[in-house]
Amino acid sequence: MCKRNSKILILFSMFLIIGLLLCIMIFDGEDSGECPKCNSVTESKSYSYKDIAGYYSTKDTVNSGSESLTVGYNLYLYENGTFSYQFLMNAPRGVIGNYIIVDDEIKLNYLFNTGSDASLIATTGSKVLKIKDNNTIVENDAEFAKNGGSKTINLTRDNSNNNKEDNSITDYINNYEVINKTNNN
Repeated sequence: MCKRNSKILILFSMFLIIGLLLCIMIFDGEDSGECPKCNSVTESKSYSYKDIAGYYSTKDTVNSGSESLTVGYNLYLYENGTFSYQFLMNAPRGVIGNYIIVDDEIKLNYLFNTGSDASLIATTGSKVLKIKDNNTIVENDAEFAKNGGSKTINLTRDNSNNNKEDNSITDYINNYEVINKTNNN
């Protein structure tokens, strides 16, 4: 019986030594008591609709052959979860719809295309934008880059009273002729 107890004691000691060696390897000798691999997970900030609601805009230059064109982007995010995103080049066009916030990303869900006329065309599609902070939203646009523009579009929040849109998405829908065909872009 004494041999059996000594074997159990030796086995237990080996497990204890192996466990201590693993702890030393994982913690890499740090005194903080935290696993350094666990610190590689970054905490993402949580945003509310109220935090990011507002008017965001930017301008960019596109080289089209021998001439340069100025392109504008206007993004209106409403507290009720709807948006209007306008692209201003030769003629204004854009999309309206709803959006959701997931961590530091905004997913725009398209409902209607808009143009320079008084019509809304039902559409489908979506786009994901990245929130840099409360004053900047970033869009990566590979298609725009192919045409000579920047790949990264930084939309900056305009906190002044200038250029703010008074229309809500409901106003758009009530005052425009809705064309009931779906454009699958």
